[in-house]
Amino acid sequence: MSFVAVAIGSVGAIGGALISSNASRQAANTMASAEDRALAAQQQNVEEQRRLAREAGGQMLGEADALGYQLSQSAHGSRDATLTGINDAQRSLNAGYDKADKYAQQNTQIADNLYNLMNGEYSQWESVFGPIRDNLADFYQNLSPEQLIASGVAEQRRAFDVADKQVQQSFAQRGVNSAAQDAIQAQGRYGLANDLATLRQQAPMQVANAQQGFLANSQNYMNPATANLANAASNAANARNQQGQQALARAQGNAQADLSRGQANSGFYDALANNAGVLADARNNAHATQTGMLSSASSNLANAISTSSRNRGGINAQLAIQQGATANRLLNTGLQIGGYAYQNWNNQPTANAGGTGTGYGND
Repeated sequence: MSFVAVAIGSVGAIGGALISSNASRQAANTMASAEDRALAAQQQNVEEQRRLAREAGGQMLGEADALGYQLSQSAHGSRDATLTGINDAQRSLNAGYDKADKYAQQNTQIADNLYNLMNGEYSQWESVFGPIRDNLADFYQNLSPEQLIASGVAEQRRAFDVADKQVQQSFAQRGVNSAAQDAIQAQGRYGLANDLATLRQQAPMQVANAQQGFLANSQNYMNPATANLANAASNAANARNQQGQQALARAQGNAQADLSRGQANSGFYDALANNAGVLADARNNAHATQTGMLSSASSNLANAISTSSRNRGGINAQLAIQQGATANRLLNTGLQIGGYAYQNWNNQPTANAGGTGTGYGND
């Protein structure tokens, strides 16, 4: 084989290798472009997922805020309705108490007027009949058996003296002085002694019976306006007690209304606190959902980038292997050409020997 043929074959091999290398590079570039397009599409898809995640999160947050607003409005409406009912009930209650107070005041005034009237009648009776009643009471209270005996003895002796004097005058007018006169006078003295003894014996019982009779009839000596005055005083006290009861009931009703308002406000704030918890949970759920979707999108993008990087690395590695193989073929071809050239050089006659060759072997 001539050197020229070898050289031509080597040049063809080198050209084929270069063409193969260029084709490999173009194929690698095509694959890389396809990988870039795939990565760009994946990035676009991830951006779309992020947009959807933000929209979903925003929608959930909007729904959470709307729920919170609805719950707040419901709590306000419930509290306002409760307070309105309490206030209406309290106004009705106070209106009823105002009427009751008015009637109670009228009753009190009537009772006071009646008491004043009865007190005037009592004072008038006392001024007229009070001294007589008091004198009777003093008399019967100071009455004693000794006083009754002394009074009775005095009356008996006066009656005896009058009768004895009349007997003496009668006998003197007739001019009679006999034992009959003595007998009559003795009989009178005996009767006097007997009456005095009976008086002394019965005086304690008579005093007791007289005092008992006074006590038994004492109601007749009392002021007839006393009972009416007592009733009037009792009615006045009852009227004032009724006013006190009305005031107490009003105070209790107002206190109950205040308590109910406090309970309504407490329930309202409890509802607001509960609503705040519900809203916080809803917002946290919305944030968690959005974060999860964004995290998933980021993870997908990271996986896509990693996959693309691995694919591009494989493409570059394959291209490097092919380029290395091409370079190896070129090197082998060069070495082969060099070997042929060296061999042909050695086989040519030197110029000093007067040869006529070209120095490249057989032409």
